[in-house]
Amino acid sequence: MLDVGCGSGRALNKLAVAFPNSRFTGYDFVGEAIANANTEAQLRKLNNIQFEVKDAATLDECDRYHGVATFDAIHDQARPDIVLQNIYKPLRPDGVYLMQDIPATKDVGANLEHPIAPLLYTISCMHCMTVSISLRRHGIGSDVGPRKSAANVE
Repeated sequence: MLDVGCGSGRALNKLAVAFPNSRFTGYDFVGEAIANANTEAQLRKLNNIQFEVKDAATLDECDRYHGVATFDAIHDQARPDIVLQNIYKPLRPDGVYLMQDIPATKDVGANLEHPIAPLLYTISCMHCMTVSISLRRHGIGSDVGPRKSAANVE
């Protein structure tokens, strides 16, 4: 299984403990997060997991994984359109892609009833969009929603 945008690897390390006969890989473009993930894996003495600093827009693996997951990560990508295209390549023909992202919409008014909307917009402006814009990319932020999904960013 591959976790794209794995951060500090907490979820993947837990999966590696729970499923010792399976193999896990985590990619993230933040070196400090990958260092933390590797430290935790070493402390747990996990031999079925590896973490690597990698930009998801550069994935070039083919037919390698039974599962690929992204948890709250696609909207953070500098090129979410390319990342989503590249996630398809490493999946085996019968593989599964699991994506979890922020349940919000591009329409600010429609998000007013969301219980943590102020937090989502703050994080979006202070992190998600700024990371992407600093790389001269789309800057879609965490509130991309269904009207303008990462797959059809212009």
